[in-house]
Amino acid sequence: MLNKTVCCRALALLATASAVVGAATPAPATPAPLEKIVVTGVRASEQRSVELKRDAVMIQDSISAEDIGKLPDTTIADSLQRITGVQINREGGEGTSVNIRGLPQVGTLLNGEAFLTTGSIVSVQPDFGDIPSQLFAGADVAKSATASLLDAGITGTINLRTRRPNDLPQGWTLTGAASALRGSVTKKNQPEMDGLIGFHGNRWGFVASGAYSDVTLEHSFDGMGQYTGELVGETGDNTTGTTGFLNAYSGAPLPSGVILLNPTQCLRGSDGLYAPVAGFEATGCNVDVNSDGVANGAFYNTADYSAIDEQLEKIRMGFNASLQGDLGNGFKLLADLFYTNQKSYDRQTGYQLNSASWDGATFLPVGARNTGVQVYNGYNDPSAGGPANDF
Repeated sequence: MLNKTVCCRALALLATASAVVGAATPAPATPAPLEKIVVTGVRASEQRSVELKRDAVMIQDSISAEDIGKLPDTTIADSLQRITGVQINREGGEGTSVNIRGLPQVGTLLNGEAFLTTGSIVSVQPDFGDIPSQLFAGADVAKSATASLLDAGITGTINLRTRRPNDLPQGWTLTGAASALRGSVTKKNQPEMDGLIGFHGNRWGFVASGAYSDVTLEHSFDGMGQYTGELVGETGDNTTGTTGFLNAYSGAPLPSGVILLNPTQCLRGSDGLYAPVAGFEATGCNVDVNSDGVANGAFYNTADYSAIDEQLEKIRMGFNASLQGDLGNGFKLLADLFYTNQKSYDRQTGYQLNSASWDGATFLPVGARNTGVQVYNGYNDPSAGGPANDF
């Protein structure tokens, strides 16, 4: 009897404990219905670019800013080079003028209207070096002409798109960014900043944005061949040319390092120029300039040697404003203002040594090495039977 009572009490306690535990566990809440998924950042930028290309009625590629002020490069030209078929020229490492499919005849639009830069006044090739990329929401590159493009270029058209109030979310939008770099070679600080303020209401809105940067680019170079260069040799078919080791001096005395191997077979005329004696045209005017006793060397000659330290400073400022309004009865108001200004300074220090006879062989090699490459007649000129650029 005692055992039975204890067992019943144990079962009662177990049932009570189970009830308490069950009461303490809350019922699972019903999740709220998902209304909208907003994609931002890089994925949203890629999605917008794909949509613009898909919906275009022409062959077109587009780029879109990741976020406000975040087109991925300093200048709009650097951003455009990311598009297939677009090539850019650079100055000091920054993109400037733009080609489409290798040709410069490119039309330029701003929000669909004709757009002139300082370079396009005298050239059909647009130069975007003075336009900050932070002012743009994106750019479209049309590679086929349509009737709607009144200012289309022969090779293509670039349409730059700025931000407008209706592109912003409802309400106020305020954003900005600032950065500073210091060049390890130029030893100069390089501030960059941009900002945007905008309002998107039910029937009207405005947006204003600005950008400023002061960048100094290092563009130093040294070496030979800035203008031209060619091979010159020790054999008579080259030494008697206007750029050869004998006649490049235009009648002036030869330096002691130029040794005629057959002095009786190569005579100097009254005009001071050397010519082989009849019957010795092939070898009569062979010379030795590297002291190896034979005329079998060829050397690279250049018109100049230079060492230049060049610094390009670009103070770039831009401003954009836009106003949109719905006046009712089908009337809408749209006004855009776009302004850019760039001050560029090109500072160079260094020296440049030029040959008195331009590209003549008025030099003596101080060292030579055997490259193992055969130099053919015409010095690898294809028209003379030699393989091109085989040296």
